[in-house]
Order: sequence, then C-alpha cells, then structure tokens
Amino acid sequence: MARDKILILFALLGCVLMVAAVVYRGIASTRPMQPGVDGGSDPGQGGIAVPEAGPPFADWEQPDAVLLISSEQFGYLEPCGCSASQAGGMARRAGLFRMIKEKGWPLAAIDLGGTVKRHRRQSQFKFSSNLEALKLLDYAALGVGPEELKLRPDYLLSQNVIDPETGQAALPFLGANQMFFDIPDLDGGPIKTKVFEAGPVRFGVAQILGDSIRDSIVPGGSTADFSTTAPTDVLPDVIESLEAAEVDVMVLLSYATPSESTELAAAYPQFDIVVTARGPEDPPEKAEQIGDTLLLRVGQKGKHIGAVGVTKAEESGIDLKFELVELDAARFDHVTAMDEVMASYQTLLEDYESEVFADIPEGDAPPGGTYVGADRCGKCHTKAFAKWSKSRHAKAYHSLIEGRENFEGDWVPRNHDPECLSCHVTGWDAQDVFPFKSGFLPEAIASQKGDPDRYHLLKGQQCENCHGPGSHHSEVMQTWLDDKNAVPQPEFRAAAKEMKIELTEARDNLCIKCHDHENSPKFNFAEYWSKVKHSGLD
Repeated sequence: MARDKILILFALLGCVLMVAAVVYRGIASTRPMQPGVDGGSDPGQGGIAVPEAGPPFADWEQPDAVLLISSEQFGYLEPCGCSASQAGGMARRAGLFRMIKEKGWPLAAIDLGGTVKRHRRQSQFKFSSNLEALKLLDYAALGVGPEELKLRPDYLLSQNVIDPETGQAALPFLGANQMFFDIPDLDGGPIKTKVFEAGPVRFGVAQILGDSIRDSIVPGGSTADFSTTAPTDVLPDVIESLEAAEVDVMVLLSYATPSESTELAAAYPQFDIVVTARGPEDPPEKAEQIGDTLLLRVGQKGKHIGAVGVTKAEESGIDLKFELVELDAARFDHVTAMDEVMASYQTLLEDYESEVFADIPEGDAPPGGTYVGADRCGKCHTKAFAKWSKSRHAKAYHSLIEGRENFEGDWVPRNHDPECLSCHVTGWDAQDVFPFKSGFLPEAIASQKGDPDRYHLLKGQQCENCHGPGSHHSEVMQTWLDDKNAVPQPEFRAAAKEMKIELTEARDNLCIKCHDHENSPKFNFAEYWSKVKHSGLD
C-alpha cells in the first residue's frame, strides 16, 4: 500500500500557506485588519524597526485651535494590517482627539474623502459605520470622493438625512463641483462650502474633484445621477462665499493628484491650506509651501492624521503649524467606543449576510476541479496532514472568532466578514475578495446553495490554497487505487504533477500574498517555511 501511495503523487513541495490579499504597499489595500495566522512565534508583534516617535506636539505652544485632517481611509476602520505594530485605526484616532481635548485645545476635524475601497453591499455597511465613527468624533464635514460616488448618490442621500430642526445633516457632505440628479442644493447632497468654528478660530472649507479624478470615474465626469464640473468653474464663487463669511482660515480639500493640487494652490492663493489626495501612503512629515499656502499630504489607510495648529496673531493675521501624526499604539489610547462601532458593523454583516454574499461574484476556480478539503488530502498524505493540523493555518478560521491575545480593545468576531474570511478559509481570491466556485461559504449561505460541505470542509488555510483544487487529482488517484488498469499512465502522471509546487514558486508568489508587509511584517520565508515544511508523499 505504501508503494501505491508513492506512485500516486509527486512530492508536496508547496507550502500550506495563505493565498490572500494583495501586497499593496503604495496606493491601497484590498483587505482591512485581520488577526494573525502567520505561523510565526508571535503574530501581531514586531515589524520593521523604526525610531520611537516622541510625544506629539512636543514643540507646540498652545494654539488657539487645532484642525485635524484625514483622507483616503480606504476602509481601514482598524489599524492597517494584522500586526499590532501597524499604525492607524479609528480607536487610536479617537485617542488622539482625546489627547488634544485633555490639553484644553479647541478642536475641529474634516475628511477629504475616500472612506471605502469597493462598492459592494459590504462597502455600504462599512461606509455607514465609518460615518458613525466620524460623527462620534464630531467631524465638521466629509468630502465626497470617487470611492463614495461609486456607492451611488441615492445611497449617499439615504445616509445623509437632514435634521428638520437644524436644516442640516449631522455630517455634511462636501463637493463644490458635484451635483446629484442635476438638482442644485439638494437636501443631503454635497454642499459647496462649510463654515465652522473651533475656539476663536473660524474655518471655511470646500472640496473639489480634480479633472483627472473626474475623468477616472466616467469620461467627462458625469452620469445620469451625478454631474461634475471643472474645479476652475466653481472655485471663484467658493472663495467669494468664504470671504463673505469672514473666515480666519480657508481650506481646500483637493481630491486630485498632487500636481493638480499644486496648480490649484498657486492659482488660488486665497486658500491658507490645500490638502491633496493621491499622495504616498506614508507621506512626508513636512508641509510644502506654495507661496503663502500650505500644501498638505496626510496619507492613506488612516495611518496618519494631519494636525494644523492655528494661532491668531494681530500683526501677521494667522500663524499655522503643521505636524503629521502617526497613529501608533505606543502613544495613543484605544478608545473602546470605537469597538462598539466595529461590533455594530460586524452585526450588520451577519444580519444581512445573504445580501452581502449575493453582491459578491463567484469566480472560476483555478485548474484542478473543485475544492474537496484537507480531510480528503489527509487520507493519503497522512504526515503532511498531521503537520498541517497542528499549524496555525488549520486554526485560521477560528482565529476570526477568538481573536488574538494582544488585541488592544474588545475583540469582535469577524467570521461573517468577507474581507477577513478571504485570508482565513480555503478557495478564495483574497486580492479581490471573492470565493471561487466550490470555495468556502458561511454556513447559512452554503446551506442555501445546497452545498453545506463548502462550510464544513473548507474552514482554515488548507492544502488547496497553495496546491489548487484537488477533486480531479483525488478522483484519478482513487480510480487508480481501485483498478490500476483503469487509468492510462499519461493521465496518471498528469494528475500527480498538477498538484506539485516548486519551493521557489511558494517563496516568490504564494506565501507573500498574505504574509505581506501589512499583515506579517516579520515574515521571512525560510524561517516560516521551517515551521510548516512537509516533504515526501505521505
């Protein structure tokens, strides 16, 4: 029988490692934070060594007000990546707000836009949850970026209900060169300007979509339910309106490329501050000076917040001081009120699971048939199966329920969250966050589809995430075991070879798709491979 097994398969040289989210160290990531399942000795710890940051605002004298600016969050309600050493998260952002308030400094906050990444049903729930977090932090306004527009204006209007007593939305949407349904000044639609105060400082803010961004949404920047115009068509009126409001500080949120924003800052020097989009994920610490205007880049994924201290001076008018604040765990408290926002978000995903998954397309699986689960692999590959069973990959699904020991706040289970499932189950394309046909589905969805095995057999990071779907392979081998004359040798050899992975392929292209800089900053292939190495045919 042992000899039969040897003839059945070639050596399993791949790694039973995760096939998951894209390594995206620049513009955006497709996956929000997940608990560690990296097979390391201490997941969620360590990372690239960086100098320890000192206390924020160490060289500031007390300002008259502080303006906090965020941008391009791209769905990261929690820190960027699985590792606890990663920066960001709404709970730490709330810690920054608390720190400033405890100093007694008047505070206001605005967001450029780009709060979500995709435009699925899940993205709508994430957007609404993010709105709740921004409201808890008392943001003055949120810009409507291309990511928000992809959720469609009718949905945005449903999330921006006007208070009949005040005649305003709790969190106004900004978009000076946008219009919904060709209706100017539509209740709940994007407004041209917002004036607000923090202490003695009066701020005026507007947001625009740059020409390149407009064209990237649709050619010409307009559809049946929204339209846009060039920034230069609206900014003169915006400036006139803000000047009439006698604001102390005029801010332009420029959802445009840095070059476009630089041109706008030079063309409209009335703005004291211009904040640009599409800069680096980790922006430069210093502001750029364009004439008398500060051009700011405040980063992406919620890892940083731009803080501008404003002091009213009798002779010079206003003095502005900028600091880029990285939201690291060492300096900022985890405010548990944001755990409640995350809990509500995960509850929405569970309660509306059918809607969420109905909006996720199933893709064609890689060659090899359908997914059959590690239990079937283990019938022949007993030693490899035993090795995997003791690994963290086998427990990846359960880690979504149990969380990690060093999580800062109160853990909320994420086993109904597709963006988390994609890296913790079998048979998903985690780069684009969708299941392959026959890949894992939550229990209720799998039952609805009449295939409960997609839930019961495919939890965790299993063999087939690296080696590919195993149905064809296992069927051919089982037929051969039953009757060696029933399978031609060419077919036998091809079925054996289709599951083989070279170690270099695993090292260069497979493991790193999950063990990326964000989610596994300590990842070293040689070290991690030694923990899950399995060779031979049994």
